[in-house]
Amino acid sequence: MNDGKAILLEVLAYTKESINSLSEKIGLKRSQNLYDIKSGKVKKISSELSEKICQAYPSLNREYLLTGEGELISKNNKSKEYDIHDLESMVSEYKEKYYNALEEIRELNKRLRDKGSPTNNLKKAK
Repeated sequence: MNDGKAILLEVLAYTKESINSLSEKIGLKRSQNLYDIKSGKVKKISSELSEKICQAYPSLNREYLLTGEGELISKNNKSKEYDIHDLESMVSEYKEKYYNALEEIRELNKRLRDKGSPTNNLKKAK
């Protein structure tokens, strides 16, 4: 059975977050609660905190966060369920692809307009 510090460190490793960024993602106004757990000042993750973490990362096992027993990843969620971290990465990737494609479309439209405009055709005919 792990203590709150060990569990928090596992959560940070899994989510690839810092204490401050995790704190922000789960909606804490201050990250002191997490620092207190990491330092050992607070021995366990509270029910409220575990709920916030699981809302942001639904693949995590709430029971494990509370007790340290079992596995960090919920057995029910080992299928391809995405947590917020996964979704943010996917959105960022698709957003970049979208903007690149949009820029390419604009460039092609510009070429078509330049190539097919009546004034260009008249200039070529003269």
